[in-house]
Amino acid sequence: MNERAVAGTYADFKIVKTRNVAQMIIEIPLENGNDVVSKFGLPDPHTEKWVAVAMLQTNLINRNDQANKAIQAAGILCQSKQFGRYLKEQVGLPEVDPDVPSTIEDGLRAILGVKSRTELHTNADAIKAFYRIEGEYKSWAMT
Repeated sequence: MNERAVAGTYADFKIVKTRNVAQMIIEIPLENGNDVVSKFGLPDPHTEKWVAVAMLQTNLINRNDQANKAIQAAGILCQSKQFGRYLKEQVGLPEVDPDVPSTIEDGLRAILGVKSRTELHTNADAIKAFYRIEGEYKSWAMT
């Protein structure tokens, strides 16, 4: 049997009054988009494809909430010159230029061991590492 399951998070529910239907919105990480298209194809407005939806473990949803918060916080930190200085001076990343956000992003990804912040959705160790580095940074910034 072909594996056609895709994991995502239940993000929204919308009523489409003009068509007398409801839409259930499931969000998946962008890097899994090709997987979805290969399994289901692209939607065709002239053809309906019936699919099923099932609840997965709720702890995965909680981890995604934590990952979403970490991703957002990381994005904000990487725009901070002060965080860039912290990475350069305290963490010892000489390639980080506090005036260039992309070098701050590269430095943080290197520390977390990820290629993209979205990997935090599936990497619990990287989430823990992010919160550790964020805490250490906040302590340093307070001194």
